Amino acid sequence: MADEKETTEEAAPADGGKNKLIIALVVVNLLVVVGAAVAVVLVMTMGGDSETEEAEEPTNELGPLVEIGGIVVNLDEPGGTHYLRAGFQVEITNAEVQPQVDARLVPIRSALMLHLAGLHIADTQGQENREALLEDVTRIVNEQLGEELVRRTYVTEFVAQ
Repeated sequence: MADEKETTEEAAPADGGKNKLIIALVVVNLLVVVGAAVAVVLVMTMGGDSETEEAEEPTNELGPLVEIGGIVVNLDEPGGTHYLRAGFQVEITNAEVQPQVDARLVPIRSALMLHLAGLHIADTQGQENREALLEDVTRIVNEQLGEELVRRTYVTEFVAQ
């Protein structure tokens, strides 16, 4: 019987140990849930700040467009047998700068004609060359304006023969 009492006394602390383990697991789970809730709240409040930051960054929304017009030039080829007819519109930063762009259209068109007339027929073919040409047009227009007022350039017409 003395042996039975010892086993019973040993079993009692084991049950108490199981209860302590269960309580510890419940506390740990509660801490994890509370931590996750705090993280979600922080992310959501920070998400509001990032939306205002995104509003300041360039968006995919189309800004005001200015028509550069059609340009026809002979390409720099032997015999002058190839020509390029191209039309562009430029997206400007805001509508307030449109008068500045309109006032500089003649120098802009002149600089574009000089640049395009220096191209070869191979420079007008292929996706990469055309994308590079659009970057060139954006750069040239911004140079003529004296500041970065143009975001992007769009092709409205493009024929090379």
